[in-house]
Amino acid sequence: MTSKPRKQDEKLEESLEVKVREFANRMTLSGAKNLHPLVIRAVEKPLIAQILKETKWNQVQAALVLGLNRNTLRKKIRELGIQRPRPSVREPRRRGL
Repeated sequence: MTSKPRKQDEKLEESLEVKVREFANRMTLSGAKNLHPLVIRAVEKPLIAQILKETKWNQVQAALVLGLNRNTLRKKIRELGIQRPRPSVREPRRRGL
């Protein structure tokens, strides 16, 4: 049984369609080949990075959200060069005099 797409899904699909059309047009005119892996990587990297950020880098939770096996997620993190941001260095608190 197929569920109906939600409005936000339709908006995402429409936005992606416009970008993919523009990209494909430019690439076709330049004679590019093998676009599928290039486009998949371009979408996959920011998606995985965002979900990792939202799950505070909990890879088990991120894998569940993404619908991936945890080991597959770890492999993709390495392959795509996604790096966990370093925690910001806070200045030590000063005691009042």
